[in-house]
Amino acid sequence: MDTDKIIAELAVKHGIKLNKEDPLFAAVFLNKIILDEYVNELDQHLAESINNVAVKEEVTSAKLRKLLNDNQIKNQQEIERILNQFADNLQGRLQPINQPASTMNKQSNSPAWLISAFLLGLLLGSLSVIVFI
Repeated sequence: MDTDKIIAELAVKHGIKLNKEDPLFAAVFLNKIILDEYVNELDQHLAESINNVAVKEEVTSAKLRKLLNDNQIKNQQEIERILNQFADNLQGRLQPINQPASTMNKQSNSPAWLISAFLLGLLLGSLSVIVFI
């Protein structure tokens, strides 16, 4: 603190002449000491608060990552269940087509297999795109 500057400003602005030994300066210095101590306490409190927020953010982030991972696993399991159900259903529908019959020849079976295989491939491809997105 520049006491000479303060003394000069008081003299110019208010016409009051003080010296460095004036008891008024003791009060000013005491006020400065108290204010500095209070500012230090506030700085400590702020640092502790920032640290607490960082710890809580990390805990929350870890919980969120686990929740997202759990949901992703559940979604993947549900997609696999639906695909298995679809494959079983499709296999049940295609089984009569695959059984040799005296009235059916191989040429009539080929288009059904091609269409079924194409549809299954299309479904599996689109679901895999959904899973990886």
